[in-house]
Amino acid sequence: MLIIDDTGFIKKDNTSAGVSRQYTGTSGKIDNCQVGVFAACPPARAGPWSAGSSA
Repeated sequence: MLIIDDTGFIKKDNTSAGVSRQYTGTSGKIDNCQVGVFAACPPARAGPWSAGSSA
């Protein structure tokens, strides 16, 4: 299983790489932001009830 999540990082200017005016759920509107995509691989024994802890 692979967990993929994206999030928007609001930026006040466009000097950072990849900043553009786009919709982000973080602010709920079109704003200058960067979008980051994260991937995680949970442990094989983890179930939805354990949230990654070793029960």
